[in-house]
Amino acid sequence: MSREFTVLILDHDPVSLESVARCLAGAMTLKIISTTNAISALDSALRYKPEVAVIARNCNLVEGVEISKLLAEVSPGTRVMVITEPQASDAKSAEA
Repeated sequence: MSREFTVLILDHDPVSLESVARCLAGAMTLKIISTTNAISALDSALRYKPEVAVIARNCNLVEGVEISKLLAEVSPGTRVMVITEPQASDAKSAEA
């Protein structure tokens, strides 16, 4: 029997949130906890103690880096991955 991993995903954009959740769900047996705000993410981390947290760098109210520090306090065993999205200006410079 395979072990179920718990993954917490935080992104202010519901479309991106769903996309990341769908991508991860097909990889292995995962319990996915999705949220669009930092307070809920911290509450979920405290409650579920996820193995991994995937955090968008630009979240509402609090930056992803700050959230990762707070997550380390409430769930020290959780590994945190902060993801970034290219800004519109970054995409234009990449095309050039």
